[in-house]
Amino acid sequence: MPVIDMPEFLHNSRNVTILRNSFLGATILIVALRLFTGVDDAPFHGDEAGWTAAGYYYFHLMFIDHDVSPASWNRRDFHEFGILSLPVGKYLIGLAMHIVLPKGQYVYHYDFSKDVAENARLGNVPPPNVLRVGRLCAAVFSFGTCCSLFWFCWKTWNWIVGAVSALLLSYNSLFTLFAHRAMTDAYIGFFLVIMQVICLAMFQRRGDFRKFLMLSALGGITVGLCASVKLNGLMGLGYFALVVLFCFVIERRKVRRAAGFYLSALALNIFSSALTMIAVNPFFYTASPSALYTRFTYLVSQWNELLAYQQRIFPQQSIGSLSTVLGRITADYFPIVLTCFLVVGLIQALRVIGKDGRKAAPELVSLGFFIVTLVAVGSWIPLDWDRYYLPIILAEIPLAAYGLFEIGRLLIGPVLARITAPEAAKGS
Repeated sequence: MPVIDMPEFLHNSRNVTILRNSFLGATILIVALRLFTGVDDAPFHGDEAGWTAAGYYYFHLMFIDHDVSPASWNRRDFHEFGILSLPVGKYLIGLAMHIVLPKGQYVYHYDFSKDVAENARLGNVPPPNVLRVGRLCAAVFSFGTCCSLFWFCWKTWNWIVGAVSALLLSYNSLFTLFAHRAMTDAYIGFFLVIMQVICLAMFQRRGDFRKFLMLSALGGITVGLCASVKLNGLMGLGYFALVVLFCFVIERRKVRRAAGFYLSALALNIFSSALTMIAVNPFFYTASPSALYTRFTYLVSQWNELLAYQQRIFPQQSIGSLSTVLGRITADYFPIVLTCFLVVGLIQALRVIGKDGRKAAPELVSLGFFIVTLVAVGSWIPLDWDRYYLPIILAEIPLAAYGLFEIGRLLIGPVLARITAPEAAKGS
């Protein structure tokens, strides 16, 4: 039984609407203040110099100079920020710099064998006005991530879970760190959450062949953009495949030729993601079709060499197992109280799926993302670097917010039922 009964003023739908809108307005304000203040205070990372320099150079090369020649693109002095790093994150940083900063030479080669002060003296650190532009761009996309996560949770559960998810994410120390750095991790987080939104829309329209295919193609474009920020964005293909599998299991007796329908959607998803990765990267599309595979395997071999080198010089930062990953996240980025909420959310989601799975519980979409990120990050993560944990944080936060809401129902069930009721939301 709930501890608190519903207050009298909530019997009026207008009051419910005012309460909801006030809460949502306050949520937007708090999230914005959290992400757009303190940008200059984030600790500097040497990679910010590389991303800033490469971002400006490659954006101008692609969109201003229209130069796609291999000689211009394969700038070896950019090291791992050159052709080895995929371009979409660099484009976004470069776009922000192009809009805000005067035309100039923004070249910084950070020397990790020296400290920040020495690098600054040598001109290897971007000045504050340059660094601030890249950091604000990351903050803008991080704000978009919070808004997208709110939308996803609202459509999966209700607006309270959405607002709580946005607040929890904006106050997560790892998420905020990369929201305040001129690096590309904020962008991959944005595209990963957009994937969840698209997968939910696909799940809700799984019986409509035309809309499902259109969403599958859109999802493939999103995967292609995400993987063109960092290659681990390809985990999105596994996520879409899992959601398509869920749809097939639910609809296989209702949709005529369901196997062919859903396999076609998955093939379209893979094709559109591959096409997007080629379209945004001249290293791929300036090659002949027969050379595409060769160029991709060349990049993969170079990435593997770089990874092996990093593992050799940072042996103390190697990851042993998935349990090590989860322990690190809980210790540093996901407090034990949120872990308890996560467990409650997982249990409740599984209970709903078990009870209502064949009637298409939308919890399947959130749970699917949680499974894919655990498997992908836990089996692939090469080093104990905080940036690799961000996808798992994005998967855990919605389920933790859902768990908190379910606990709240035990205490103030009538209140939560009233303010999340559809008829109350209409303000009737």
